[in-house]
Amino acid sequence: MPLKNFVCTLQFWWFFIAAASFIYLNPLFGGDNFMKAEHFEASWMAPIFMRNLGLTVVYYEFWHHTLYRMKLSDRKFKPRWPAPGVVMRNRFWTCMGAVQWSAWEIMYAHMFATGRLPFMSDTAITASWDNLARFVLWTLFTPIYRQVHFYFIHRLIHIRPLYKYVHSLHHKNTDPEPWSGLCMHPIGECTIVLY
Repeated sequence: MPLKNFVCTLQFWWFFIAAASFIYLNPLFGGDNFMKAEHFEASWMAPIFMRNLGLTVVYYEFWHHTLYRMKLSDRKFKPRWPAPGVVMRNRFWTCMGAVQWSAWEIMYAHMFATGRLPFMSDTAITASWDNLARFVLWTLFTPIYRQVHFYFIHRLIHIRPLYKYVHSLHHKNTDPEPWSGLCMHPIGECTIVLY
């Protein structure tokens, strides 16, 4: 029963999408491929941009289409559907966020590959029980850390100047739709990404 409850959660499907895209859509996955990131080259950077942007568009457009175009949802807060201009604005800013995530991912991969940031390779993880335990503990701790970080960062961007110039873009959406959740100003996006 608990396994069934887990499989029926959005978190499971997000984990599944993340794991599958990491394994099958990651140009740096497997063997010595990670060392490609030592140099900035389009051969490994372009697929990261395409993967992140493509998954973002497919995922959010799926929900937009099923909930709004096929009208499979009656959970609207306001009876009118979002104006096309609002949806286009939300799509633009969400896609800009995917571009920013890609740039951060590329930067981190480059720093790992050049030794500027420490990381544990797949081989090192399984080389000792200490490394395996450390890996498992950090894997379990990360969602907790992410939630605490998100809470405090979200409180920070509600301080008047940051809210007025940065976070208000996200709150222009008074009737949420799939694209509105990640419609954020690049500075707001940066605070969320840098956890």
